[in-house]
Amino acid sequence: MASLTGQFPFPGMPVYSAAKAAVINLTKSLAMEFAPYIRVNAIAPGLIETPRTSKKRSPEQLKHLLSNVPLGRMGKPEEVADVAIYLASDAAEWVTGTVVDINGGQMCLTRWGQPYFRDVS
Repeated sequence: MASLTGQFPFPGMPVYSAAKAAVINLTKSLAMEFAPYIRVNAIAPGLIETPRTSKKRSPEQLKHLLSNVPLGRMGKPEEVADVAIYLASDAAEWVTGTVVDINGGQMCLTRWGQPYFRDVS
């Protein structure tokens, strides 16, 4: 399991971002190492609705975060699970060494290769 932050580091999260970047690189390295015997892929979620993500944020913080998600909402754990089921299925037999972004379009909001957070103040 990777993360959006593994591809675009977020302020205040250097260790987490570095660890998730390592997961992405390991995914690609293992995919080359074990092909054609084993498929290796990563899933990179963005903001997913969990008790932890909802509990730690004020309504204002949540509004600001969601303003930076083109689909306008948090993802659901079931949506991440659906991607995992796809990658484990025969329908993905030609997929290896990739990172599947599931983030409601957050990856689209970039500027100069870095995340771009719109100011909603």
